Amino acid sequence: ASTDKELRDAATEADKKLSAYDVEAGSRKDVYQALAKTAASLQTSELSPEQHRLVERILRDFRRQGLDLGEKEAARVKAINERISELGIAFSKNLGEEKSKHPFTAEE
Repeated sequence: ASTDKELRDAATEADKKLSAYDVEAGSRKDVYQALAKTAASLQTSELSPEQHRLVERILRDFRRQGLDLGEKEAARVKAINERISELGIAFSKNLGEEKSKHPFTAEE
């Protein structure tokens, strides 16, 4: 956390933009469908174990974003992720702006 409020505000704005991009990129149903189609057409032997694991993890992450659900449910998951992002940014900003002091004596 910087002592410069202007710098903290700029960092918060950048964090908002990056988080919005992250939610949007993770909610691309077209990318999920293309990857799922490609993964389904590949033979397991065509991929190294590392490549297979990577594809499985990426597909899992897309499913966790609700992309294997219907449009209504996927939109709800996206809205929840956007709200989680907003709350996380607000929490971090509040921590950075906190000025409380709690003095203790040596005996305490």
